[in-house]
Amino acid sequence: MPHVAFVPQTGLRVKAEEILELGMTLPGLRNRADALSELPALGMLTLAGMTPQSWTCSYHEAAR
Repeated sequence: MPHVAFVPQTGLRVKAEEILELGMTLPGLRNRADALSELPALGMLTLAGMTPQSWTCSYHEAAR
């Protein structure tokens, strides 16, 4: 039986040095990014739901 593993590579990727060079500050951004990273990737879950019944699938969180 075919199998597909879904591993979302989500998360906020901001280079602080570039932001600081622009003089920007983003208060609360880290807290928001942490909260969003706890949610499942809906795109991956949608694809898993569309996988043919003859296939098996699994969803794995990426290691931090």
